[in-house]
Amino acid sequence: FNFLHAANTTESMSASQSAGLYQLKFLKRRLRNPFRRQTMTTMEDATTPSDDTDFSDTENTLVIPAGNLGLHFSPTAPHVLQRIDTESPIFEHTIQFIGRIAFRLYVPDKITIRGALDNVAIESILAGSSHIADRKLMFKDRGGKPDQTLVTSTVLPKGPVYASFLETNGYIKSANRVYVERGAPNMNYEFPIGHFVQKVVIPNQFEYEGAIRTVDMLRDMLDKYKDVEGRKIVFHKELPRGGPVINVTLPKGPTGILFYADITDPSELPMISSIIAPSVLDIPVDYVVAKLIVPNEITMERMECAHFEEVLNKYSEVEGRTIVLHPSRKTISNAGTKITITLTSGKLGLIIKSFRDTFWVAKVKPDSYWIRKVPAGYYLESLVIPGEMELMGKDEMRNATYLSVKLKEHDNVADRIMVLQQNKEDITKFNNGTQRRLI
Repeated sequence: FNFLHAANTTESMSASQSAGLYQLKFLKRRLRNPFRRQTMTTMEDATTPSDDTDFSDTENTLVIPAGNLGLHFSPTAPHVLQRIDTESPIFEHTIQFIGRIAFRLYVPDKITIRGALDNVAIESILAGSSHIADRKLMFKDRGGKPDQTLVTSTVLPKGPVYASFLETNGYIKSANRVYVERGAPNMNYEFPIGHFVQKVVIPNQFEYEGAIRTVDMLRDMLDKYKDVEGRKIVFHKELPRGGPVINVTLPKGPTGILFYADITDPSELPMISSIIAPSVLDIPVDYVVAKLIVPNEITMERMECAHFEEVLNKYSEVEGRTIVLHPSRKTISNAGTKITITLTSGKLGLIIKSFRDTFWVAKVKPDSYWIRKVPAGYYLESLVIPGEMELMGKDEMRNATYLSVKLKEHDNVADRIMVLQQNKEDITKFNNGTQRRLI
């Protein structure tokens, strides 16, 4: 089913003339109001939606309770909210969205869609989910940048998946993509025909993004985890770009993964050698580890194998450790290691020095929490103190003394973030400016 070119239906005119006149007058008042906000968040830089966390922009989000609520969208593009039945229980809350485009739709535990939704798709999905509360629609003004593609994130029920899939038959088999041939019964919107499988998510285990290249691979994965709650498939209307990336969530304790470094790689990035019992991790061997994420602690990118294993083992009892895998070293930047740390409260035990426009960790004290996690000699790129300030570049960080003062002033603030680079040339170049205060 093609959301963008679905057949339009004639809009019902059941609402009273007076209601329509009232809504039209309200819309005209909004358009005449020069103080109404003219910009809003767009999707260009957004990540694939997984749940309602994408709807944090409450000013532009309509929360929809259970029931049939009488929302009507225009049958021609752009498909704006055209009117609301006067008897709708959310009439007063919805008036402000008349004349605006719905570009994101969320139905809890069922489906999330972002992109150029048409009236048939929106009204059909809302009607089919009328028994579900806390649905959400996000709106934007007309005239903004068009959405690049249509993205559908479908939560799969437990058990077999009855949709059927095909794969492209390109000359290079590793570049093939899997797409929907036919949706599961009564799930046409959850399995949009002709849309490509971009990601498969098995909660608390792994995410395969761009790595599903055959129907057999997809079927085997869905069947193996058919009893897992909350499985998801993310579909793209357009052919997805980019190479395969696999995010693996590691269990607490020993991982059962053996790593090695390729002697031909000057950076000595860790690679998956083998999986040993009793590990049940479902990951391919010879993939390269591009990133390690330890929630609320540290994120390391492009790290040398020995240092990676040391940090991985130090945090063996942390829930939710994640490694990001690439099939080849060629798809990973040649930049040096980047480390992002969430600072502990109190004294850090880090000695930072500066000279001209350069800031670096001169020493990590033996009793520091960060000993053997943060190497001495790394360059400081930025410092963020939540709710206070964000310091980037020479003009804002000034010198080592200034940084030390700021760290001491806010040593009781949780979740301060420091970004470090192994190589000076990899530090992001910031425009000259003034210190930013976060509010």
